[in-house]
Amino acid sequence: MIKGNLNNLKKSNIGYSPYSLNYMYPGDRRRFCFFAKEAGLSYSLLDFKKSYDIVLLSSIADLSKVKYIKKNGAKVIIDLVDSYLIKTNPLKDRLRYLGRSIKHKNYLNALLPKKFTDHLKSVLSIADGIVCTTDEQKKAIQVYNSNVHKILDNMDDDVFNANIIKSKKKNQINILWEGLASNLINFKEVVEALNLLGSKLEVNLHIVTDLIHYKYLSNFQKINTIDIVNKYPFKINTFIYQWNKFCLSSMAANCDLAIIPIDQNNNFVLGKPENKLTLLWKLGLPVYTSFTASYFRTMKKAGVNMICNSKEEWVCSLLNFHKMSDKNKKELSDKLKLYANNNYTKELLIQKWSNLFASLNNI
Repeated sequence: MIKGNLNNLKKSNIGYSPYSLNYMYPGDRRRFCFFAKEAGLSYSLLDFKKSYDIVLLSSIADLSKVKYIKKNGAKVIIDLVDSYLIKTNPLKDRLRYLGRSIKHKNYLNALLPKKFTDHLKSVLSIADGIVCTTDEQKKAIQVYNSNVHKILDNMDDDVFNANIIKSKKKNQINILWEGLASNLINFKEVVEALNLLGSKLEVNLHIVTDLIHYKYLSNFQKINTIDIVNKYPFKINTFIYQWNKFCLSSMAANCDLAIIPIDQNNNFVLGKPENKLTLLWKLGLPVYTSFTASYFRTMKKAGVNMICNSKEEWVCSLLNFHKMSDKNKKELSDKLKLYANNNYTKELLIQKWSNLFASLNNI
């Protein structure tokens, strides 16, 4: 976006419907709120009773209000971070629409026999701009809207230098997993592999996540995360820490590598972008993952193949990594960190967000 257009954008009245009211949820602070801060934009919490020049809706916003917002003269942007336009279970699709309707107190809508994806398609078709996070998402959304922009998360603000006190025990390996507690379901992909590895090495699994979370719509059924972890039949040492950026950087500095298991039968999580992978690379950790299109594509560009497609591949890969020399481990870590830092920059993200807002003038 040229300077003049950015100045015009600064004068715009922008309403934002966030993931969290304090704007600290990853989908807020790593995405639009990051750009607004860098670009010097002012925005306010969306109030449907007020008028705006531009309205930006997160994927959990009340999307049923899009027509109403547009009638009031605002340009509408939808930040669709997850792969909703995928083949999904019809019952789950219906329940998602029902749950969203109840959450936003659209009780009459809740009575309609609609699927969330059908509702989403109709909304996408009238929005002025769409943000997504993967090539596959972009292709699917372009069926309904031509103004689609792929923009990843800003991970740089979650990376801090920390003192490194890696264990020197010859027969020990420290493994990091980080993320939302709802994604702990993916551990079923690796629990057997980690237990097998534990029969050969002392395995310490360090989990950095929210200690308490909610199962449904971020509001309903409070869950202690340790109860989820304890349901897995781990035979290795497991440690759980409350997620914050300082804890994450500290644990990354003291672990040997990270893992990102992905449930291969869950199309929703298979559609995730490479955000977590590049964050862990920026933290200086080599990462072994299950297959996803984004991970495969990103690793290929970085010149590595650290994808595990079976229990045997997980065990073999982690064991072989443990046997690597310290020199080779550092070279691998440095290579991946350099790639992530060079190819996933704040400057690139700012330019992409700028292009998104500039595109609204061409509609």
